[in-house]
Amino acid sequence: MNSLLLTALKRNARTTWCSSLHYAPSRYFARHKSKYEWSVSRLFNVTYQLGSLFLPCWSSFRTLDPARLHPSDFIDLSGQQMFRPRRVPIVYTPDRRVPFPAGTTGFFYYYNPLQDILPISGETRFRITPSSDPSSFALGTDLLTPRSLPWSMPLFASLSKYYKTIVESLLHDDVVTKEIIQQCAAVKAKSTALKRGGSIIQSLGQPFYVKLDATKMSMHIMASDHCRDFTFYSLFLLHDRRSGRYVKPFSGK
Repeated sequence: MNSLLLTALKRNARTTWCSSLHYAPSRYFARHKSKYEWSVSRLFNVTYQLGSLFLPCWSSFRTLDPARLHPSDFIDLSGQQMFRPRRVPIVYTPDRRVPFPAGTTGFFYYYNPLQDILPISGETRFRITPSSDPSSFALGTDLLTPRSLPWSMPLFASLSKYYKTIVESLLHDDVVTKEIIQQCAAVKAKSTALKRGGSIIQSLGQPFYVKLDATKMSMHIMASDHCRDFTFYSLFLLHDRRSGRYVKPFSGK
């Protein structure tokens, strides 16, 4: 009797241990689900970052001088949300989810019509051309933003360490000098206006974006040694004498 009871207890213990061994991982995972999810998410992010190091990308800006363009400088940005020379993101709009429009094929180049007057006002643009032949540059048009203004990266924005490849290319081709880069860096360092939003005005006749029903408009006027910030309130509003309120008679941009 005792031997039978002992055998039954052993079988029960073995069954219980096996059952616990079978269900323990499920119970443990349920109890620490958030920890597992965080670990998997972190593993995915690390794997993505490591994998991105081996993704093909344009290594550098060989030249931004329109006179030195080569067919190998021709780029197709159509549909891309991000272009990454040396894994540095260049996007179409501040909202990185907006891709470059279809037909965005051509060349990056440096543009500054005020080189002799305001050398720090230059910017990198993208010229859409019908072919990879550099001679088609003159036949192309500049890429426009959703605001119908030329897409551009100002020189002062290129001074970031993330975009040093642009500055290196400009210096290598003598498009700008070290003195111009130092002057631009000095203006950027002492100007808080360049760190905020708004239009940067560099010359008379320059188009800029403005909403006609806006109650506030900011713009920055750039000079050779400083950048001034101006804010206009109720610029396009009219005062209704009957109601005593301001009305918005205009719309559009």
